[in-house]
Amino acid sequence: MKKEYKNYIMLLLGSVIIIMLLTCNKYLFGSSIDWTNQHIQFYDYLRKTIYETKTIFLNFSFHYGAGINIYKIAYYGLYSPIVLLSLFFPFIDMTMFVILTSIISLILSVFLMYKFLRSHFNGSVSLVASFLFLYATPLIFHFHRQLMFVNYMPFLLLALIGIDKYLKTNKIFLLCLGIVLMILSSFYYSVGGLLCIISYAVYQIIKKKKKWSFFFKLCIEIFFSVLITSFFLLPILYVLKGERGSSISLISILKPNLNLKVLLYDSYGMGVSLISFLSIIYLLFAEKKIDKYLAIGLLIILICPLFMYLLNGGLYIRSKVLIPLLPLVIYVTALFIDKLNEDLKIKYPLIITSIIVLINVIYYQNYLLILDLCVLLLSFFFIKQGFKKLSYILILILVFGICLFTNKTETFVSKNVYNSV
Repeated sequence: MKKEYKNYIMLLLGSVIIIMLLTCNKYLFGSSIDWTNQHIQFYDYLRKTIYETKTIFLNFSFHYGAGINIYKIAYYGLYSPIVLLSLFFPFIDMTMFVILTSIISLILSVFLMYKFLRSHFNGSVSLVASFLFLYATPLIFHFHRQLMFVNYMPFLLLALIGIDKYLKTNKIFLLCLGIVLMILSSFYYSVGGLLCIISYAVYQIIKKKKKWSFFFKLCIEIFFSVLITSFFLLPILYVLKGERGSSISLISILKPNLNLKVLLYDSYGMGVSLISFLSIIYLLFAEKKIDKYLAIGLLIILICPLFMYLLNGGLYIRSKVLIPLLPLVIYVTALFIDKLNEDLKIKYPLIITSIIVLINVIYYQNYLLILDLCVLLLSFFFIKQGFKKLSYILILILVFGICLFTNKTETFVSKNVYNSV
């Protein structure tokens, strides 16, 4: 970090500034919806119950409804590192503890994203891509609303860094640690997280021309990491047996979806900007086959609702379950930004992107895409004129504005209301 301290400071400031703009010294970094009446209550209840029973291996909740199997509500994070860490700080109010750990987790996620990218790209590309990650709408939004949507992110990124380390040194500890903590943080979203990890591992193994026996060995290590959490996962599977999802037609699952809301702007999707979609289309025309395969894989997941249905456990078709793939999309975006330093051969990707943008504007009334496309075109003009930094700044101003606007629509808990409660 000594060599990169300026970039880390910029990422830290970028995180703190947007949090300050959202809270305005009048609000807590927490939503009045779900966060207040669900997450905080559950974490506080868990801590008190663990103190009373003197065990972390709980099995029944006497105080939820008329009493309930504790694993019925494990979705909120029964063995979340936040809950376990809070046991060492009984003197800190749970609300304040969650706010503090959420902000630290957000900043740590951004730092780890930069660390992950920096092993593949130069400092400026890694910095821009890390800011795109930070200002992706679901990240900040759910660190103060639905914690289990994003609280696994530092550990997912730790596992991705662990993949790189494993490929270089054969050391598996970081990967195993990341997977275990990811599952304990949010078992529901860990399935998408594992898809992200395995997809990235396959991509790097093929790219580095490793033997396939290396991949099978890696799969065994990943399976072993999941097995460590079986004390948590097996009771969950037991209580979930017999649960049924909503009735969904086969056509709706298989019918291709061209609505870019799955990928762009939405807080309940990956929430990136148009440059990330263009990056995926650009890789379809890449020289390396493995880059093409990565792009095709991401497009299939985005377009085919079947993947969302499966990752949601057959409950419904919602894009929130794709949030764990955000680091992979940012990696693809960094690949694209890195190529822009060499050439500007983006004619066909830009035509395809423009057509899909037009479809989304006409059929889905997503008018923000027009502004985003104009900013992209202006950025490419600046790059062609030799003003790369100006083009980066222009793109980051746009994503910062979208992120700020999306989070401003949130209803935060005011300090007065909190003190009153």
